[in-house]
Amino acid sequence: MAFKQTGRRICVILATIGLILLPPQLSGQSTKDQPQSVCSVAISNPLPNARVNETSIVSGTARLPKIPVGSHLWLLSHLSTLNGWWPQGGGETRVKPDGTWKVLVQFGESRDRGEFEVVAIVVDDSGNNNLNSWVNTAAQTGRYPSITFPSTIEGCLPVYIS
Repeated sequence: MAFKQTGRRICVILATIGLILLPPQLSGQSTKDQPQSVCSVAISNPLPNARVNETSIVSGTARLPKIPVGSHLWLLSHLSTLNGWWPQGGGETRVKPDGTWKVLVQFGESRDRGEFEVVAIVVDDSGNNNLNSWVNTAAQTGRYPSITFPSTIEGCLPVYIS
């Protein structure tokens, strides 16, 4: 997939790391009573150093057996020089049965230039309700204020690209 050059640049800073812990055998730790990885989430597209349009598709995988029941996958984005974040895709990210997902991400407005960050996060029901409330309010008012970075489920580290 080719992206037009519009002054918006993203490059993978935590390249498709997913959230897979090293097996205890490889880490030198005992396998007895070893916690298992809770999440397996990865961002596979866009590629490192890709230039993107004002809106572009971000895609990846979330292995369903590894995403806990009652948890929800979301994508957020922001200009890397800002503290606030904006939920993407109009709601929770839908994961297909094969574990793939894709979300249309808004990389700012026409006046915005610079490096953007996108993060895939896994939140609990409460976090999902808060994010859905923001989406609904934004749709009703036409105002899209930034949010603070939400709390994520323990063991489900955020996956960033920038």
